[in-house]
Amino acid sequence: MYKKASTYLCILLTAIFGLTSPPIAQQTDRPLIIFAAASLTDALNKHAKNWSQKTGNHLPKLSFAASAIMARQIQAGAPADVFISANTHWIGTILDAGLAEGETSTVAQNQLVFAGSASAPSQTVPSDGQAFMAIVSSNRPIAMADPRTAPAGAYAQRYLENINLWDGLQSRLAFSSNVRQTLLLIERGGLHGFVYSSDTTGNPRVKTIFTVPTELSGAILYKAAKIKGSPQSASDFIRFLLAPENQNTWQTTGFTPAAPK
Repeated sequence: MYKKASTYLCILLTAIFGLTSPPIAQQTDRPLIIFAAASLTDALNKHAKNWSQKTGNHLPKLSFAASAIMARQIQAGAPADVFISANTHWIGTILDAGLAEGETSTVAQNQLVFAGSASAPSQTVPSDGQAFMAIVSSNRPIAMADPRTAPAGAYAQRYLENINLWDGLQSRLAFSSNVRQTLLLIERGGLHGFVYSSDTTGNPRVKTIFTVPTELSGAILYKAAKIKGSPQSASDFIRFLLAPENQNTWQTTGFTPAAPK
């Protein structure tokens, strides 16, 4: 059975995972523990603060990493109340393992973009590999998240496969463990790379060069699941993310809201 975290265990998790400390208890006996895709960092921090202010509950503890890493930690027994993945695959592994209860919900959508420094010129979407290579004609690496662990990398791989470049670009790809690390390579390393639209929204250091069409990358859906044994407030938090009055938070952080199913 999935064990609820004690106060001592919550303190221990803070040290291990670097999670934020909760405020004084008001409505529930402990804060929710949310495991989420790294690309959700800005949006979920805002949602969590709004949740705490509007409901009087503890500020949730948020842990961000590649979706695969989050899923594997939950499978290994790491305490979590809600898991939000950047694709359906890693939510599926949690469901298949019998670790979630209730239905999953699509809480937001995103788009894959090819980005560069703030001074990079915008381009039309490359229709084929030759057009793409004209944009990245130098020999500098192309940054992207590792497709084995991060959905952003899997979406980028699908796009490169669709324009017949995946195999030919292997020597030039600079992999990172998640999309936020890829963003740093673009911001600080001056590379071109694949990130999400939400990563460039409101970011003065990077610019979207072109947006990858959904038919070439696949639909980017963020799925949320309540982990078995978590309190009722975990379901309440997921519903909070879907509430009409909270959709503006998704939009201002670069996501497209997704209606509940």
